[in-house]
Amino acid sequence: MDIISNIDKIDLILKKASKIFVIGHINSDLDAISSCLGLLEYLNVKEKYIIFDDNILESGVSKIYNETKNTFKYIKSKEINNLVDDKSLIIFLDFNRRRLLKDENILNYFKYKIIIDHHEEAIDTIEADLKIIDVEASSASEMIATYLKEKKYNIPNNIATYLLSGIVLDTSSFSLKVKKITFDIASYLIQEGADNTEVQKLFKKNIKQYIKNQKIIMSAKNINNTLITLGKKGIKYRREDIGRVADLLLQFENISNSFVIAKLQDGSIGISCRSNDDNINMKEIMLTFGGGGNKNRAGANVKNETISNIYDRIKDIAKNL
Repeated sequence: MDIISNIDKIDLILKKASKIFVIGHINSDLDAISSCLGLLEYLNVKEKYIIFDDNILESGVSKIYNETKNTFKYIKSKEINNLVDDKSLIIFLDFNRRRLLKDENILNYFKYKIIIDHHEEAIDTIEADLKIIDVEASSASEMIATYLKEKKYNIPNNIATYLLSGIVLDTSSFSLKVKKITFDIASYLIQEGADNTEVQKLFKKNIKQYIKNQKIIMSAKNINNTLITLGKKGIKYRREDIGRVADLLLQFENISNSFVIAKLQDGSIGISCRSNDDNINMKEIMLTFGGGGNKNRAGANVKNETISNIYDRIKDIAKNL
């Protein structure tokens, strides 16, 4: 379901709402926060908020948050109860599953709900008045930018930059899940003032972290054209970093799939995986670990299981890919 064919439905619900709240998934990435801010910027309503519960932020997300925290109203889920009224609307961006909420109880507070996402529905997909789930879209940022283009909205330079960064992230720098519209929207965002130099700054790597990432890459094992690697013992990684390693592993010759398994800063075991093989669905694989994503890019946060057990499971999966 593409966003262009649903513009009238979106606008009808927006007009009914007295207050509007936008929310991205927990462990926010550049696509989640950028799509939220892109839509929030456009909304013409007196009270509008972004629900943002993360404490540990990816470096790019942290930069965007610090640049916009005095412009937009960031709130925690626990604050919602004191702000909503009987005509409040919540818009879920870049996710559609209950498990990606910090607090599922917030669903009870809102009269109206809209989902705008590019991930497939799941068994715990949130019930909403309008679900715009376009699995052909590269990213939620592409979807929101498309909406703003159709509305002929003059996007501020920084918002255009953020939206472009969301597309760059979810396409692995235009190497995965890219169609003509993706390039068209990227070009449109640059015309609107997106600064590619600033986009690259959102992906800047800390030198110490870069060295750690290189060590993971060097220990990767090739099983059936699939590179699998583990984080180093005793080191806790940021999710963005294991995602970047998964992207890098896919760039090697004759490699179709990649898996990175590492201890994350929150104590869980993180898995990031990528594929450029049209016959492989990484989302389906990650669902078996309680995760999700899309066909080419997916991941999971696993608790109550050891890295070695996860590694063995991934190796068995790779042998059959």
